[in-house]
Amino acid sequence: MAITTLDQVLAGIQPSSTFFKPSATSSAGIMQSLWYGAGYPAAGSGPSSTASALLDSTTTGAIAFTNPTSGKLSYLARLMAAAAQGGTLIVYDRQAHYGFASNATATVSMSGPVTVSGQRSGAGEIWIETAAAGAAGTKAVTCSYTNQAGTTGRTSVSLSIAASPPQYSMFRLPFQSGDTGALSIASVTIGTSALTSSGTSNAIIMRRLAEIQVPSAGVGNVLDALGCGLPRIYDSSCLALMWMPAASTTGDLHGSFSVAQG
Repeated sequence: MAITTLDQVLAGIQPSSTFFKPSATSSAGIMQSLWYGAGYPAAGSGPSSTASALLDSTTTGAIAFTNPTSGKLSYLARLMAAAAQGGTLIVYDRQAHYGFASNATATVSMSGPVTVSGQRSGAGEIWIETAAAGAAGTKAVTCSYTNQAGTTGRTSVSLSIAASPPQYSMFRLPFQSGDTGALSIASVTIGTSALTSSGTSNAIIMRRLAEIQVPSAGVGNVLDALGCGLPRIYDSSCLALMWMPAASTTGDLHGSFSVAQG
């Protein structure tokens, strides 16, 4: 059943889960993936070029999450974060990822791309995640995808990525006009120059759950159920982290969250 009152939130609070990630080289204002970082949870990985995978709570790299007993639903009820620098932490459900050769300057088509239809509320956002430090030159990135209604052959708005972004940078691809989500990614096109000089980068379908600001180095922040917006966490969600740094420095990030089930 759905949780609709604060009393139900309090009655359904589960033991908190912690996370710790050493921040990688960053650049102020560029989103940074923490999927590959050591710590807790352990470092995740991506698929090989043209391969894709559906992800869940058992995937290496996901924050541990236990499904509720039959008939109950899960919600994010509390989130705490602190870091060695200021920024914004985002908790998201990593639904699927699709690998492509980072040094390609053409269209890379996926081999049997997976679909998230029916996966944890369906359609999500599309993000590009770099495998290595970015190559020189401005890149123009688009992808072909299936939208929330199951319409294939949709094309994202071209995104311009500046030269030499840090390793594990993340960039959101805007949808074609009228679309609200993606169920699958068919291909990724890198134009003008290579995204990175080597490695396999990822296109990701994800669902954002909550954002929390870390105001400054060493100063943490806490959101309660209302501050989080009480977003639903679907069964078997692959909970992951991304970080928007306020400064071009490195530093550890840690925190915890609590789930209410009822």
